Amino acid sequence: MSRYKRVRARAVGIRYERGGYAPWVVARADGAAAGRLVRLAGERGVPVLRDRTLAESLCLLDPGAFVPAEYWEIVARILLAVKDIKL
Repeated sequence: MSRYKRVRARAVGIRYERGGYAPWVVARADGAAAGRLVRLAGERGVPVLRDRTLAESLCLLDPGAFVPAEYWEIVARILLAVKDIKL
């Protein structure tokens, strides 16, 4: 018996437009589809950051749903980091 718990991969795409109410989920996937989503993002030049806890929480949301206020600070930090990467 393995001592390690296998964790299912999850990926979430988020978007924010300046002046908008909040960031929203544009895509979500788990398992093999999560790997494909990450690969597709990379192929299109979309930065990918890894945060398992945040991904697990945001994967519960449907595409089009706003990110809940409790996650705004961490998502804002991620979006600022991405902005710096793209410059």
